[in-house]
Amino acid sequence: MKLEQETISPPQYYVLICAMVFGVALVFTPTQQAKNLSWLAILVGAVEGLLLYSLFSALYLRHPGKTLIEINERVFGKNFGKLISLSYLWYFTHLASLNLISFGDFFHMLYPETPLFVLLLAMIVVCVAVLRAGIGVLTRCGLIIVPIMVFFYISDTFLLIQDMDLNNLLPFRNVALQDFLCASHAVGTVQFGELIVLLMVTPLLTDVKTIKSGKYALLFAAFFVALAIARNTAVLGVLKDILIYPTFHVLQLINIADILTRLEILVVVNFFFIGFIKISVMYYAAVFGTAQLLRMRTYRPLLIPFGVLIIILSFLNFDSSHENFIFASNVYPYYALPFQLFFPLAALLLSRRKNKKKKVK
Repeated sequence: MKLEQETISPPQYYVLICAMVFGVALVFTPTQQAKNLSWLAILVGAVEGLLLYSLFSALYLRHPGKTLIEINERVFGKNFGKLISLSYLWYFTHLASLNLISFGDFFHMLYPETPLFVLLLAMIVVCVAVLRAGIGVLTRCGLIIVPIMVFFYISDTFLLIQDMDLNNLLPFRNVALQDFLCASHAVGTVQFGELIVLLMVTPLLTDVKTIKSGKYALLFAAFFVALAIARNTAVLGVLKDILIYPTFHVLQLINIADILTRLEILVVVNFFFIGFIKISVMYYAAVFGTAQLLRMRTYRPLLIPFGVLIIILSFLNFDSSHENFIFASNVYPYYALPFQLFFPLAALLLSRRKNKKKKVK
């Protein structure tokens, strides 16, 4: 029996990719080590992300109509496959908690008198309400939210042209190659490698070929993020590497005839909705995968228990937003490698080997 009866159209899938890549990137990115070349680190990280996405796509096309949980069991065997799947369920749940605390830290900065727990609970309640209705509702929300967000950021960039100093993007030689590559790898894993979670929704695609063309949505999102980071650097200069939320502070500078002011509210609104989509996708992957592993008829009874678990993990992750940022820059790029590279690559190689054996027989 299928757990999910809904379908996802190509445009809905593309906006999911964009929302996943945007995530917290338009508020802060782990590229401090790249300094004024952060925008270039985004583009280089996108190359790594494109390779990872190609790996995910190739794996799915070997097993069309199967989720990552089902692929693991088919490729690695019933017992070892379940062990791999359990590790992924932990990863998806942990990712949801990491994104939730990033959301909570940002809004707690804006509303320090509001308990952090209330902010986290509010987001989880919204996610539960949407996921009860189905993943299709979430993707339809994305069709509205993502284009509006892109429009506002493009508009903000034009309004900031007068405050930009392109000299802030130079010189190119003041960043050590090792630091630049570390920053690029962090971007590749944080912004793009997390697209592995979409292997939990690809069986719902109305057209299997959509997963191949998804790379164009990835490239669009990467270019857009790089443009936003370049804008922040051109406006703030070295201050960009000191501020945790540079985009928020950049938009505070917009003042057109004392009429268009306080546009940083757009960052707040955009971050809420994009954060909501990304957390919901991770949340969905965790509960849906668990329901598949336990052979349940529906994932909905798991929403509240997992919501509680995600909130608890969010509090246990870090003591401050600074620790969150250090983890994203220095630890996560290596922590994520087994889930984003090693397991999928092993699954793809084993799949090809099994196919060759079948052909020989």
